[in-house]
Amino acid sequence: MRKYLLIILCSLFLGACTEEKAYVSDTPDEAVKKLEIDFVKDVKDIQLVEINSEQKISIFRANALNENEREYFVAFIEKKGNKWIAKEAFGVGNPTTTSSFSSGGNLLEAGFINNTNTSFTPQFINGQYIFKLPNNVDSLWVEVLD
Repeated sequence: MRKYLLIILCSLFLGACTEEKAYVSDTPDEAVKKLEIDFVKDVKDIQLVEINSEQKISIFRANALNENEREYFVAFIEKKGNKWIAKEAFGVGNPTTTSSFSSGGNLLEAGFINNTNTSFTPQFINGQYIFKLPNNVDSLWVEVLD
């Protein structure tokens, strides 16, 4: 009986440690780069916007594993103690002329809009963070879910 209890406790401990530790870093940028461990490859063009002193949103371009096309990704980064953790990340794809694709997770929702008047500095407009995409007439919107 004790043997089974020990196995269960060790499994829970290892599961808890490995899930969060993989994306922990000293800075928000480093936390995003750590997503390359098993989520994406070739992370480029990281943009960050501060929600508050302990939470940030990042958009970046990368290739999903086993894919050759670079696409946009969104990440929710949170400070725990003196470390930054990428808590959630997902691919949004690329903007198209025919649709404003939207996707989401538990913490964020994101999509594309055609918005030529957006500044290159991320802005907070109507409850959404708007990121102007370089070399594109589109912007990426990100909304923090409550």
